[in-house]
Amino acid sequence: MRPVQVDSICGAACSRYVRDISETVCEELSRLAACAPAPPRAAAFRARLEASLLRLACAAHLTRKAENYLVETLASIPPLETEEEKKRMDMIIQDFKKRMELQLACLNCDIETV
Repeated sequence: MRPVQVDSICGAACSRYVRDISETVCEELSRLAACAPAPPRAAAFRARLEASLLRLACAAHLTRKAENYLVETLASIPPLETEEEKKRMDMIIQDFKKRMELQLACLNCDIETV
């Protein structure tokens, strides 16, 4: 359930707006990743983290096209090399979920109302 404040600002169109914005952002991120040279390890970690967080935050609103853009983006970023990096990534994502719980709830608009 979304807070009443979100409904009063966005109304029923919230889902459509978030879906359109998410698709545009994912497309641009994919373009940037395709044009960028292979990043150093720390930059690759950050790029993978940010793409993963975008996917998490907008999961309910990603179109097939947006999801494909994210898959392309993640494929162009070097994979995590060590278990330590994977654990660190998971820890950051879990912390993000906790700290951003209200904001994430606001993005989870009722798609059926659009």
